[in-house]
Amino acid sequence: MKQKHRKYNKTKTKSRNYSRLSRWVNKILAVLIITAALSYIIVANDLSIQGFRLKALKEKMADLKKENEAIELRVAELKSYENISQRAQAMKMVKVDSIDYITVTDSAVAKR
Repeated sequence: MKQKHRKYNKTKTKSRNYSRLSRWVNKILAVLIITAALSYIIVANDLSIQGFRLKALKEKMADLKKENEAIELRVAELKSYENISQRAQAMKMVKVDSIDYITVTDSAVAKR
């Protein structure tokens, strides 16, 4: 009977060790699953925030493109011949018909 009793104790000890090991493994797995779930939530949240930022930046870029087009149109308008001639008339400038150039001779203009 002693042998049977010893066999029973060995089996019981093995099952206790297995039970402890399985609890330890289960705890580690639970921690890993919770960590993975939290990591997933954090990454998904970060991606959604970046998506909103990207959308806002694209909208801002579209607004700046429209503003740039309006400014380029205004610059072209101000550089036009009609606009320049109207401003020249408003400042009472006169159109030049002929241009006379002064010719400089090699001789000195002023003496000491």
